[in-house]
Amino acid sequence: MLCRVAIVLLPLLAWAQAPPADTAPASSTPGAPADVDKALRARFSQFFQYHVDGDFRRAYDLVAEDTKEEYFNSAKLRLKSFEIADIQYSDDFQKAEVNATVTMVMAIRLQDNVSTVPMLTTWKLEDGKWVWYHKLKTGDPLTPMGPSNIGPQANGTQAPKIPEHIDDAAVAGAAAAIVNQISLSRGVVALSGEKASSDKVVVHNGNPGFVRLSLAAVPEIPGFSVKFDKTDLATNQDAVLQFQYTRTSDESRPPFQIRIVADPFNQILPVTVNLGEPPAGN
Repeated sequence: MLCRVAIVLLPLLAWAQAPPADTAPASSTPGAPADVDKALRARFSQFFQYHVDGDFRRAYDLVAEDTKEEYFNSAKLRLKSFEIADIQYSDDFQKAEVNATVTMVMAIRLQDNVSTVPMLTTWKLEDGKWVWYHKLKTGDPLTPMGPSNIGPQANGTQAPKIPEHIDDAAVAGAAAAIVNQISLSRGVVALSGEKASSDKVVVHNGNPGFVRLSLAAVPEIPGFSVKFDKTDLATNQDAVLQFQYTRTSDESRPPFQIRIVADPFNQILPVTVNLGEPPAGN
């Protein structure tokens, strides 16, 4: 469990500049059955296009069953483009390694950095369809979607790797650094008790990974509603939590809290809600 949590918490900062290809990649793989090769290339392109679009929910459907939990819990980066370099098949064309070149944007110190990197992904047939999978190994460089064959960077240094030994202190430190980057624009909202009113809170995801938001402890109060404009946030994206209230009775209601839950870190962000007092004389 500790290693799986550590995979989620450690920063995904492995990248290297790759020289442009001298020639265009082949559109088919010599020796591979045409229908098999065409199907894999189509599924690969679909999977990676979802990462260009930021549509990680649909990408999840193209992940193997034994990798779905890891994919859901892992940080994900938006890609700008991708291109297949070559494909190596194995196990009588039941498995394959796809070498590709991807261009991604990583936010570092609030600045977008565009990098082009080589990426190796593994695929297998599952229920007759190609799906992405992998088993993370100690020492493999980290990339947005698993280990890569990234080599030394231009300055001769190696890409960051998973430590040989991960203890509770290391995980706790990484967790604290990440959750502190998920923030609220304010912790209190005030709504009117005399007329229809609204207020909002902005949630900012400043960590280098994908975050899913949900609400907990929302009371059922007539005339009161609260909802997000979106719940899935990539790096440096915001979500607006909109509050609305129209009093329907003369009952006075004390302030209460709702809780914003940020997964996969299970961070709780409380917001205090004040519904105001009913009109004087009622």
